[in-house]
Amino acid sequence: MLTLDDLKGPECPRCGASLEGKRADAVFCSYECFMADYADIQKAAIREAKRGRKCAHCTGEISVEKNSKAIYCSNLCQQRACHEVRRTRFPGTCQICGDDFNGHNARQKYCSPRCRAKSGLAVRALKWKPKMTCERCGTPFAQRPNGKHCSQKCRMLANAERRAERT
Repeated sequence: MLTLDDLKGPECPRCGASLEGKRADAVFCSYECFMADYADIQKAAIREAKRGRKCAHCTGEISVEKNSKAIYCSNLCQQRACHEVRRTRFPGTCQICGDDFNGHNARQKYCSPRCRAKSGLAVRALKWKPKMTCERCGTPFAQRPNGKHCSQKCRMLANAERRAERT
């Protein structure tokens, strides 16, 4: 470790200015040079203390440039770690397929977008009115609002038949 006696010389170790006319034990030419050198020494000590830190997610090395409280090596590692924690926080069972899953929140009911879509179809199917029989062809179908026919084709043919009967 360097001491002030090691730095003594005919010129300032910081800026190279002459030390003539200064005290015999002077090391720096001015207070500014002394403080700048002291700040550099502090920064070096802090960097040394930060060396060897490991990322909490990937166990990679954390840069000495990062904050001393940083526990992840990058924003990506932080996002992945938070995502993993979130995914394991809310276990549940899918209401459609019965599989166990780890949800995003406590209200999640389905394991995947596919099961959620199936759920929507099931809910819509329950809202439909009971099966009706087509007035023209006799085919059963789920009734739509004001629906008497199974398809547009049957409706058009029924209208054509009705018009033909009128004439």
